[in-house]
Amino acid sequence: SGNCKPCTHALLSEHCMAGIQCLFCHMEHPLCSHLALSCLPSDAEKDASKSKMRKGKLQRQRYQKLVERITQQIEKNPLTWTTQSMLLPAYVERNPELERKLLVRVATIAEDARCKAMFNANQVSWVNPPPGLEDQVS
Repeated sequence: SGNCKPCTHALLSEHCMAGIQCLFCHMEHPLCSHLALSCLPSDAEKDASKSKMRKGKLQRQRYQKLVERITQQIEKNPLTWTTQSMLLPAYVERNPELERKLLVRVATIAEDARCKAMFNANQVSWVNPPPGLEDQVS
């Protein structure tokens, strides 16, 4: 219908690495007289689809180690830990999407740790119940 943007790889009869996650159309399109150049995705669209591709194994491992290190910091003192106390590596600061993803993940970890700490604090406080509540605790 002319409203879709064909995948460059599909137009050139090449294998598309993005597969079903590709943001562009893989249906057959008749080539226009100037070789469908106007139909090809722009450089910005190409960059957007490349950024969605999976990071390399070493990058994923480095990120996982960062999350583990921050998790350990949170678990040491969950009630006073804040995101402001966190030092982010340069590779995270340069990538706003990765920074946002990390902050959301860390906030979730911190909230879980705080809930566990509060639950444990409440359990400890009931080991010696106040007078008059001994019968209600057991």
